[in-house]
Amino acid sequence: MRIPIARSLMIIFVLTIIFGSILFMINPPFYKSFDLDIGDTELRRFSSIREMSFYIGIMRSRYESIAPKIGFTTDLVRTALTAESSGESLAYSETNVQVEGVDEPDIIKTDGEYIYLVKENRLFIIYAYPPEESGIVNILEFNGSIIGIFVNDDKLVVFLGSYGFSYIEPRTSLIEIMPYPGWGSSNVTIFIYDISVRENPIAELSYTIEGSYVGARMIDNYVYLVSHYRITDEYNVTLPIITIDNEKIDFDPNRIAYTDIAYNDYMLVTITAINIVDKGIDYDSFLFPSASTIYVSHKNIYVTTPDWEWSFQNNRQRTRIFRIAIEGINVDVQAHGAVPGMILNQFSMDEYNNYFRIATTESISGYEEWYTVNNVYVLNMSLDIVGRLEGLAGGEMIYSVRFIGDIGYVVTFKKVDPLFIIDLSDPLNPEVRGKLKIPGYSSYLHPVIDGYLIGVGKEAVPAEEGDFAWYQGIKISLFSVEDLDSPIEIDSLVLGDRGSETPVLYDHKALQYYPEKGLLMMPVLIAIINPSLYDGEPPPYAYGEPVWQGLVVIKVTRDGITLIGNITHIDSFGQSKSELSYENSIVRAMYIGDYIYTFSSRYLMVHSLIDFQLIKAIPLE
Repeated sequence: MRIPIARSLMIIFVLTIIFGSILFMINPPFYKSFDLDIGDTELRRFSSIREMSFYIGIMRSRYESIAPKIGFTTDLVRTALTAESSGESLAYSETNVQVEGVDEPDIIKTDGEYIYLVKENRLFIIYAYPPEESGIVNILEFNGSIIGIFVNDDKLVVFLGSYGFSYIEPRTSLIEIMPYPGWGSSNVTIFIYDISVRENPIAELSYTIEGSYVGARMIDNYVYLVSHYRITDEYNVTLPIITIDNEKIDFDPNRIAYTDIAYNDYMLVTITAINIVDKGIDYDSFLFPSASTIYVSHKNIYVTTPDWEWSFQNNRQRTRIFRIAIEGINVDVQAHGAVPGMILNQFSMDEYNNYFRIATTESISGYEEWYTVNNVYVLNMSLDIVGRLEGLAGGEMIYSVRFIGDIGYVVTFKKVDPLFIIDLSDPLNPEVRGKLKIPGYSSYLHPVIDGYLIGVGKEAVPAEEGDFAWYQGIKISLFSVEDLDSPIEIDSLVLGDRGSETPVLYDHKALQYYPEKGLLMMPVLIAIINPSLYDGEPPPYAYGEPVWQGLVVIKVTRDGITLIGNITHIDSFGQSKSELSYENSIVRAMYIGDYIYTFSSRYLMVHSLIDFQLIKAIPLE
């Protein structure tokens, strides 16, 4: 009996799907590199709002169509747009930053004599040293939320975010529409003050741009702001208003870079540079679906956003990257690229010797199954991938990354914590040199003594059933990485039980390291399990009750780590949960000489680093 050709093909197709699914479930495919289709990476510039509106309309249509080939092609977009175009000093702490010499905004800063701290919409200027004479000398109040501050000699830089109800008017549009009431777009404002007389700060410049704050950095006398502004639609394209000291400046369409990549939505990402001494200002911008994470070196700003590549069999993740060259006041969007997978945070990225390194986790799905792999990529300054290390720790996810010179440190986790040491001395051929598996995980890695790292994370107990682990107390580990092939956990310290927390897990600025004294300081909330509530040993999923919040001080040597002191803004141990509220919680610590300054919503307190005795408490009322 003959089987019709159509039926034969259908049978073959069905059997292929069945056997393919069975093989996938029995033995998931080994991760293989794939060619990432990132589209045309050539950067272009708009010459008018009309051209930009036309471009967005075409790209949205292309994105929403079933297949790019039906109607809109790269060549069509190009053609259409071409036709349209025409001595020894007192040691004091600085903010814990990723790149030395590239400052990051924070809610507290010191210059060794004064402390500047943010509480809600107020900025306190406090005479700090000597501590016996400390006190508030001025309070600046703002109409909006203070995002962060910089201090540079006699200059104070304040970032303010605001969002309000207003009448919104189309400023540049293809169609005329009437103004309508609604929530106005958010604004980011930078205030620059002369603080040569701390008791009387003088406002020198204000710069406001419509849009949302993404990030900022300061290098020498230059402040760099990254903000993004939502493009409404192709029929009502508006550009953000820039205001400098109450004078409105038109946004220049020629300062907008773009690539031939279709998105459903667009953000205008703007990089503003300000010289805080002579008040010079420059900016450059590009179209992007969003701006989520930034990394800044001394030469470049990298802006990233997550993206997805959809197909019939697989949904693959990727991270898109723009590189913006910075040199003093000059900013210039120069390159665009992408890598497979998603990044964890800013520490997933690094620049070294004119190469950009980035670590990602991919969640890959296919035939209703999914698995994760972890990758490290090396890109050149054109953001082309030139080196890759893929398929690390299948089934796990990246929990922390740190690049230091030629070496990358990557922590993944599922049930145990593998610390991978990656040799990047040959950028074209990165390789794993060493690996260490220990219980728990590290969410943040910090270099201390040469050849040693501190890891801050959680202790963990593998679940008896299921492929996961139960997080426990805060874990601080000391790793020796002097031998790249054989990393060692020299010592570890676990604080509290399940339910204990520290802001260092998600905000590296909460950690302070005093290298001259080998002291590590971090705020913690300690939770302790009451064993009387359980018959026998408490289960690993049991949560402890919060009993203490404050700052722990840990001594770090090559031989180990030791808890040597603690400071709290709360009077007694075992206080009620209501007393463990945010206003009593220490959020930052700074040091000046032999004194440590701790900051909560209620107080700035000064303690001795020698015996941890309270010297002074300054109410922040």
